[in-house]
Amino acid sequence: MTSPWHALSLLSHVDLDPDTAKQAVDHLSGHDPTVLADIAIRWRVVNLLLANLENAELTASLATLVQLLDEDRRQDSLRIAEALPVTMSVLEQAEACGCRVIKGLAYRDLYPRPDLRHMGDIDLQAPTWPIALAMVGWLRDRGWQWDTSEYPWLKWDDAGMLYGQLPLVLPDNATPVARVDMHIGPFSVGHAGLLPLIGWRRGEALGVPVTVPDRETSIALLTAHAVGDGLLSMKDVNDLHLLLQTGTPDWTSTVELCRAAHVSEALSLLLSALEDAYPGHDLPQGVLAAAGSSPLAGSAQGHLQVLAEDRARRAERIAELCLRDELARGNSPDQAIREAAVARRYYSADLRPRSGTPTSDGAAPGHTGRGRCWRLVPEQRWDRLASTGGEAARRHRELAPGLTLVTAGPAMAIQLGTDIMTPTVWGEVDPRSVWLARELRK
Repeated sequence: MTSPWHALSLLSHVDLDPDTAKQAVDHLSGHDPTVLADIAIRWRVVNLLLANLENAELTASLATLVQLLDEDRRQDSLRIAEALPVTMSVLEQAEACGCRVIKGLAYRDLYPRPDLRHMGDIDLQAPTWPIALAMVGWLRDRGWQWDTSEYPWLKWDDAGMLYGQLPLVLPDNATPVARVDMHIGPFSVGHAGLLPLIGWRRGEALGVPVTVPDRETSIALLTAHAVGDGLLSMKDVNDLHLLLQTGTPDWTSTVELCRAAHVSEALSLLLSALEDAYPGHDLPQGVLAAAGSSPLAGSAQGHLQVLAEDRARRAERIAELCLRDELARGNSPDQAIREAAVARRYYSADLRPRSGTPTSDGAAPGHTGRGRCWRLVPEQRWDRLASTGGEAARRHRELAPGLTLVTAGPAMAIQLGTDIMTPTVWGEVDPRSVWLARELRK
C-alpha cells in the first residue's frame, strides 16, 4: 500500500490528467478516509481534491472522504464569502501604505483556477515600523481586533532593530472571518532565526495590483514557513511548481537565502517532493541529492514531516535549529546552548497571559536579543487580569514612532498607536502592570 502522502499527492495536482486521476483514485484504496481527510485539511488542498474527484467512480471509502471534505469546504466557503470584499479593501490599502503581500495570496493568482487554492490569512510585510503602524492604525479604525489566539509580538535584533508580527482579526476573536498578519522586517524562522526579505516585484492578489516577493525570495520564504510549521505539504509543492512555471530562478541566490535562515535541508526535501510530483523541472541536482530518499514515503524528515508534529518534538526541533543558527553567527558554544535551551523552554511552555510575577533579568521591551520575544497583551485580555495599585513615578521611553514603553517601578505598559498593552515574555503579567495600563487608559 502506498503512503497517505503519496496517495493524496497524486490527487492534489493542479493540472491533473484523466489517466493520473484514475491512478490516484486507485492509490487511495485501503486508506482510512478520516485520516486522509485530516491530512488534506491540514495541507489546505481540500478544494483541489474535491475538484479532481468530481468525475471519479467513488468507492464507499472515497464517498466518505468526499463527504468529510465537502463539509469543510462548505464552512470555509461561508467564511470566504464574508472575507472577500474586506480582503480586497485591505490589499488596496496595503499597497497605498507601502506594505507588501507575502505567502498564500502572493501565489493564488498563479493557479489555473485560483479559487481552488486555499485562501487563509492576509499576510503583509512592512519594511519599516512607521509603515506597519500606519497600516495597523487603518485596520483598527475599521473595527479589526487584536488576535488573542496568536498575540502580537516584537523583538529587537542584535543591532537594536525592531521586527515582529502584529496579527488582527475581523470581526472578533470568537468568530473571525478574516485575519491579517503584519510582518515587520525579516521573516522570523523558529525561535531566533531570520530570513531576509529583499527581492520584490509587481504582481496581483485577487486581481488587485500589489507588491509581492520575487521568485527567489518566494521560494526561500515558502521553505522557511514550512520549517516553522514543521510540515511537508502538497500545497507548498503546488506553489513551488507554479512559481517555477513563471521562469527559472537564480538558484544560487535562492540556496544562499535558505542557508542564511538554516532551512537548506527543508529546501532539499521540498524540491525532492516537487521532482516526484511534477517531473521535468530544471532543479539544482546538488540540492536534490541532499534530500536522500524520497519524502513521499511519509516518514519524519528532519525539519519537515508529513503527519502531525507533537509539542515535544517541535520544541526539540526548534532548539536544534536555534543552536545551529547561533553557532553560525559566531556565538560561543556556551551561548548557543543557552539560547537553544530558551528556545526549547519557549516552545514547551504555557504562554497564555495570566496574573503573576514575571521572571525578570532586568530586561524590558527595546533591549536587544533575538531570543527574547515580547508578546503584547491587548486590553480585551489584560482587563480580565488582577490589578494592584502603585504610586511610583512614571517614565516614558519612545521605542519607535508611535511605540512607547511606560514604566512605574516594576510595572510596564506599551502604548502602540492608540492602544495600551501589557508586555510579557513567559505569560506572567504583573498586577501592577495591569494597574498601570488601566491608568493610562483613563
